[in-house]
Amino acid sequence: MSNSWDNVLLPPGYAYGFSGGPDFETRIIPTDGSEFRLQMREDPIWSWSALRRNFGDDADVSSLIDFFLARRGPLYGFLFLDPRDFSTFENHTGEPTPLDQVIGFGDGVTTRFRLRKQYRDPGGMTARDFPRRVVPMLGTATEAVAKVLNVDTGADISPRVAVDGTTDTGATWLPLSQEVVLSSPPAIGAQVTWGGYFVTPARFDVAPGQGLEATISGFRADEAPFQVRSLPFTDPVPLVPGGSPYGHRLRASQSTNFELSGRDAFLHEVQATTAISGYLDDLDSYPTGGPHLLLVNTGGSATITVRDMFGSSVGTVSAGSRAWLFVKEDGAGNRTPLLLS
Repeated sequence: MSNSWDNVLLPPGYAYGFSGGPDFETRIIPTDGSEFRLQMREDPIWSWSALRRNFGDDADVSSLIDFFLARRGPLYGFLFLDPRDFSTFENHTGEPTPLDQVIGFGDGVTTRFRLRKQYRDPGGMTARDFPRRVVPMLGTATEAVAKVLNVDTGADISPRVAVDGTTDTGATWLPLSQEVVLSSPPAIGAQVTWGGYFVTPARFDVAPGQGLEATISGFRADEAPFQVRSLPFTDPVPLVPGGSPYGHRLRASQSTNFELSGRDAFLHEVQATTAISGYLDDLDSYPTGGPHLLLVNTGGSATITVRDMFGSSVGTVSAGSRAWLFVKEDGAGNRTPLLLS
């Protein structure tokens, strides 16, 4: 049994000829004269197919077979470079900048921020915007990677992070946990942004007993059709009416500030050992109404202050108490969090 992925990249040359994209696995249930639509997961799954892939020589198809065997087929995942979406830049393939994506705001204490790429709704409905967790690429580009990214072989493709527009050259990147640790805590309200090239955790998508099929159709024209499916960062969960997933996030003996997101779980149980703050994520990712999450403070005496992304206090949850998060909107379309106990 495994839900892990290896820190190895599927050779990018195999990606040419791929087709595919995201899918939310929405179930359509017909009713009398209408239909009921049920979203089965909060985050989409990307899938790609190479239905006919002509390889240049025997070494190519052999290396694919070797890669498939090393992953034990679909058992262990790997990293996949999507040739149509590999950059934080707004067109998905352009050269990234450290100002591409907002990932948080300073509170004077926090240095660790989760990496994500925001997909904007061209129709203008911010509630339909989608933040996607990504794995950044580090180091220099190999020849195969350089061809996909359209950069020079050996070019530095490491990501960059900035605080209020100033690049933090001393930041530490944690690609496996999709995070960056800044060299010092940003000031309260300072905007933290990042940009870079990224890859997607994925696995081979084959039916039981099917495996990888390679065909030799002629001289230097081998074919090996296969499919790739992205791995979820979180397990599929049903949605509550407010739009947040069911789920439980436990933080035992919590002494530092933390991120508070209804996208991670609905129930957040925090044992605060000292006065700390929980920082909400972007409210535009939630529909109005709620509740979107339930925060329970199981600490002995310390109070948790709930703050928005800008560091402003939304409310407090004392030891032994709980509170629900709602989102309200005024006539001008401005959204504000509402904490009810």
